[in-house]
Amino acid sequence: MTATRLILLAALAASACGREEDAKKANPAAPAPQGADASKGTGGTGTSGAPAGAGSGAKSGGASGAGGSGAQTPAGDGGTDGSSSDSDQPPVTTAPSPGSKITDPGSKLTGKEYYTATVYKIFDASCSKCHADPRQNPDIRGPLSLFSYFSMKKLLDGDSAADSALMKKVRNLVAHSGGDRCESGPTGTPCKEISEWWRLENGADSGLAGELTAVSTAGEVTGYAVNANDATMSLEIDFLEGGAKVLTLMADQTGYDGGYDGGHAFKGELPPALRDGKEHDLTATVTLNGKALQVGKAVHFAAYTPKDAGKSYFAKTVQPAMGGCTGCHAVSYETMYASLINKPPYRGGTAADNELVNRASAAVAHPGGNLCGSKTGSPCNLFQAWWALEFK
Repeated sequence: MTATRLILLAALAASACGREEDAKKANPAAPAPQGADASKGTGGTGTSGAPAGAGSGAKSGGASGAGGSGAQTPAGDGGTDGSSSDSDQPPVTTAPSPGSKITDPGSKLTGKEYYTATVYKIFDASCSKCHADPRQNPDIRGPLSLFSYFSMKKLLDGDSAADSALMKKVRNLVAHSGGDRCESGPTGTPCKEISEWWRLENGADSGLAGELTAVSTAGEVTGYAVNANDATMSLEIDFLEGGAKVLTLMADQTGYDGGYDGGHAFKGELPPALRDGKEHDLTATVTLNGKALQVGKAVHFAAYTPKDAGKSYFAKTVQPAMGGCTGCHAVSYETMYASLINKPPYRGGTAADNELVNRASAAVAHPGGNLCGSKTGSPCNLFQAWWALEFK
């Protein structure tokens, strides 16, 4: 290239730069041409193929325009931080690696974040076989609410994770067609993750797990209570009726106790004053860490005290007449009394309408057939005379 040509090109470049500077000085606040930026909409015709009204920012990454904010957030979050939403869409979080601690106050996850990062994934991996589409008709699959943060959070009730509705369902302590999902026990997956989620949502965990299972018509109290945070403890249970303590039992017996290590069942008999045939409500309580807590739900009951006259009549009259029943039944006062009082008088049971008479007369199914012919035949008539001695 000749020297003359090089000089000419340099001069042309300098001239172009000079014209651009002059234009800026003449009109320094001149706006960019309308529609020149495809990422900003003004409600008019955009460029680069953007349709009219592209200011809504509907395209991913679109910036704010006259039609709306254009900011892209998780579906239904209602804002960039999701703080005002009831959406079940997982929030955008940075989850810890499996097994990592999250106790640092500066990095601790919220309950919703922990559900998304950990609990949701466990449910998805182990429960989706039943809790999944397609729905059956009739519906025999588990509900999809399992994968809803807000639906599952409602089940994190109670004074402890172990006593929550969600834990009871997962462990099959209440009917669950999928059985006990905590195959390694209460401290295994997913129970331990549910416990951590409960604490993140509710704070301090009392550890109490238990149930006042039943009060029989004979006044026998059964259930269990355990500190799930320290199963080596044996808990002392107080029983209240009308606000007054009527019985104290230790939950340290062998029996159904929710599957925790050691013996945590309780069983005992109510005092005679509460075995009066009248209706009562019994509440079980325990004190943990200085706080009185209720064990399970209160039980409504009516209990009865066997009468000496009834015992004597059974031994002399009823038992000898039941000699043909011993091949199938243990014909003792206790076992026959349980049938005589089923259904109990306070629920409509009568001398002629109870399990013992109904089965012996084949009013309800009885493998041994009709033993009485009718409810007035023997031994049904003897059963009715016995009933009158016990409950009239």
